[in-house]
Amino acid sequence: MSAVEITRTIRKRTVQYVNSRLRRAGRIEPMSATLSRRSFDMHDCLTTSLKYRGISFGQWCMEWKFDPDEALLSLQNTPDPKRPTVFHKAMQRDFPRAFSLLFGWPMEMAKPYDSLYYLKRKTYDTQHSTIAIAWDAEPRRYTAKVVELPEIVAYGRNCAEAMENLTEMQRIHEGILKLDEAIKMLAK
Repeated sequence: MSAVEITRTIRKRTVQYVNSRLRRAGRIEPMSATLSRRSFDMHDCLTTSLKYRGISFGQWCMEWKFDPDEALLSLQNTPDPKRPTVFHKAMQRDFPRAFSLLFGWPMEMAKPYDSLYYLKRKTYDTQHSTIAIAWDAEPRRYTAKVVELPEIVAYGRNCAEAMENLTEMQRIHEGILKLDEAIKMLAK
């Protein structure tokens, strides 16, 4: 699951928020200065999609653990509909409209990925969850968690900030559940 997919799911426009959270959690490595300053010669359609999401081509490749030169070379060619490369599959998932326009594939082939975040899923009741907020002396911060879902934890300098961060973490968790369900549906 990519940062772009998570961003779409939680209805944010740019990936900075998700990217920074994933980086702090150790899921994404910080980008090297060389890669962040590098420019890539690619189609305007992909460039526009990347800019709209607030992500560089280098960042996008790094998140997918792609070599940028290899990805760029592959994306300059039209994919084989029966055996698309991992680079084409990633672009189709993250930027379905751009993929469809760039390679001339019908929008129906991009639609399953484009509409992932519209899925409805019955999740836990966030308004009636039991929230626990406690002071953590060692890191000197407040810890907030949803008792029914111990995987949802957030921190803050005060109770209000911890609660605000917890609410955002609940939204992200719900988005991830929707993406997991969509991926299972697409695998069928």
